Amino acid sequence: MNSPIVPLTFVFALLIILPLRSNATVLPIRMADKFILIEGTADDVTGYFVLDTGASGLILNARYFRSKSYSGLTAFGVNGEPAKVETLYVDFELREEKWKGQQAALIPLDYLEVAKDVEILGLVGGDLFWKYEMLIDFEKMEVHLQRAGKGGESLLESPDFDAVLPISLKAGMPCMEVWMGNKTYILGLDTASEDNMISRNRRDELEPWLSDRGTKFFRGISREISEVESGYLSSVRIGDIFCSPMSTLFTDLSGINWNFSGPNIDGILGFELLRQYRVAINFKSKVIALSPYRSSILMDLVSKDAGRRDSIMHRQSGAPVLSPAQHDRNR
Repeated sequence: MNSPIVPLTFVFALLIILPLRSNATVLPIRMADKFILIEGTADDVTGYFVLDTGASGLILNARYFRSKSYSGLTAFGVNGEPAKVETLYVDFELREEKWKGQQAALIPLDYLEVAKDVEILGLVGGDLFWKYEMLIDFEKMEVHLQRAGKGGESLLESPDFDAVLPISLKAGMPCMEVWMGNKTYILGLDTASEDNMISRNRRDELEPWLSDRGTKFFRGISREISEVESGYLSSVRIGDIFCSPMSTLFTDLSGINWNFSGPNIDGILGFELLRQYRVAINFKSKVIALSPYRSSILMDLVSKDAGRRDSIMHRQSGAPVLSPAQHDRNR
């Protein structure tokens, strides 16, 4: 029997509802399967962008934007496959939050648009938020964004967060210690990864906690399709909170560790984590906080999505690695 082709990257309630903070920019969420879409504007073009903390900066869909001058920049996917891309500088906005003269990489994203049946102007990477706090709330279907230390209540100060952990950043992607099986690992949080990904070198030591083993296919920025081992991984703990079994792919992560600055990681968490926990991240002070959803409404949303997961090609993040000199000019 052929292995199913499923969606990839390159995770519910009576919840204490937080009061709306006057200092926070609130971005409504639209879901495209497991992608978080937020509305933004690059120069004068407005539309939906994928929130992608696994990307190191701003990526624009080459279908809608053209570079005024060629600049050789290399993008690397999770498997480390390189792709030459063009770049340009744009004024980028997420409602009240603005980035002037932000460098962006141009990459064709038409295959994502076809798979998700929605126009996607680009990907908004974690490196744009180095001065920000971010709250991802699937119960309210909102992303809250505010400047860290700007004043007012921090997005991480809610007493109902069950786990508060330090993080480090890998090209803008938050990374933290996570307990899997009987030891700790370093995992990144990629908000655009539809399944979790763990280094295939760790598969054997996690074997006792795997179920529903099989294989799946995914496509990277090179558009080549790869077949990888998969399964549902249990016994995952973040701080003092345990996660439900999560869909996990086992693949080669040496490319991302070699090409991206920051700590070497053992894996990547994505939608499989975000569907279980409300997550707040302070990129400036390098802290992450999580609290579990308890709403059956959110579980219904996940169940509807699960019914379609075998029919859509998974995507793999293809974030360009930007040198410090190539970051937005306003730092």
